[in-house]
Amino acid sequence: MTNPFDAFCITKQSEEGVKLPLTLPNGKPTDHWLKVRGMDCPQCRASEAIYDRGLSLLAAEHNKKELDPVEYKERRGALLRDYIASFIVDWSNTQDCTKGNVVSFLGQAPQILDAVDRFVSDRGNFIDAAFTNPPTA
Repeated sequence: MTNPFDAFCITKQSEEGVKLPLTLPNGKPTDHWLKVRGMDCPQCRASEAIYDRGLSLLAAEHNKKELDPVEYKERRGALLRDYIASFIVDWSNTQDCTKGNVVSFLGQAPQILDAVDRFVSDRGNFIDAAFTNPPTA
């Protein structure tokens, strides 16, 4: 008998990751995909802490007027790309799925960065298919 509370446990699926199909900027589907982990994955939670700390340090530096607005925006974007890249564990690209390659790709495809951010934030994307309609009693 399956534990009915298993339907609430998404950490395993978040760690394993799921495929996110990629579409072109005009919305047309492609055969390309990214395999992404969910926000409840322990590694991604650690990356979130690093990202939050980086933002705090950057904001403090900016508030002291040590950064001009352009440099602030560039460094903030770099922190975000690094953070979002931590969710991507595989892809259909012919290049190796290294953090450097992923960060570079996200810098050139901001619409994909936004799509990954939205996708990983939706916990429903990481529910095991066997539990999409769990029994209620």
